Amino acid sequence: MAEIVSTRSIASIAMPAQNLPATRGRILVRRVIKATAEHFGTTPDDLVSARRTRPLTRRRQVAMYVARKMTGRSLFFIGRKIGDRHHTTVLHGVRAVRGLLDAGDAEMVAAVGAIMERLQVTAGAARMAVPHPHGEALI
Repeated sequence: MAEIVSTRSIASIAMPAQNLPATRGRILVRRVIKATAEHFGTTPDDLVSARRTRPLTRRRQVAMYVARKMTGRSLFFIGRKIGDRHHTTVLHGVRAVRGLLDAGDAEMVAAVGAIMERLQVTAGAARMAVPHPHGEALI
């Protein structure tokens, strides 16, 4: 049975795209696919494949949702990166995950939160590793 989660914890996983880093630490759709695959113990190739098993479809929808929230990319662009899917398929996936989050589905809140956190940490680490033009590391 799904556990009910507060709207505060749901709101805490949403992050506007305009607050994202604009440099090399920027979150890319391929990074979202990789992080989602790692979280669910599958491969990026599985997420972009044509297979439509229920667990794989849900994982793909999570990747679509996270990509939309964290990259600010268009539905069309996300669809092209996630197995050349139609933009309406991406829209359906985003809405399906949002519906589960709004309903307080604890597993979905935890999964989306963990993936978004992982992406924020890796984006931050990528920014920290950018070499300074004069040979000094930016901190």
